[in-house]
Amino acid sequence: MARKKEHTVRYFYLFLGVILIYGLGVNQSFAKKFSAATLRYYKDDCLTNEKAISCGKLGAILEQQGKKKEAVGYYQKACQALIDPLGVTCYLWGLAVHRTKPNIAFAAYRRACQLQDPDGCTSAGEFFMRKGNISQAWAHYSKGCRGGDGRGCHRLARILVKQKRPLPKTL
Repeated sequence: MARKKEHTVRYFYLFLGVILIYGLGVNQSFAKKFSAATLRYYKDDCLTNEKAISCGKLGAILEQQGKKKEAVGYYQKACQALIDPLGVTCYLWGLAVHRTKPNIAFAAYRRACQLQDPDGCTSAGEFFMRKGNISQAWAHYSKGCRGGDGRGCHRLARILVKQKRPLPKTL
């Protein structure tokens, strides 16, 4: 039980970091305020100790500094970590490569969904929808919606309207 609580706390701090960097419209000067020592710590912790949380934080900072290619590698490392991989980093990895490498993005989104990231579920559902697999799209949109991603809920509603189905009792 203590491990689950620690895991939840780690997700909270990564989520908070992503919100601070992306969600609140913080400009690039925020990312530049990190000292070289802090960046070196995250990099060492990521590469030496294989801490997914440090890889994810470093990726977010680097992306805000305009170093997108370098950030992608850290998102990928955090997503594919053997110990405590982070779903949000899989989602960010998918976002970073979805235009140039759609198959990798799809795999990243599916991994994010497996790791309980609702945005990843919705994005995976969009790939299924484009391929015409409505049942898989529905399953992924439902998981995204239940997880709190409004895009997933909206996509479910669009399917219902297009197919003229009654509203289901549960998602």
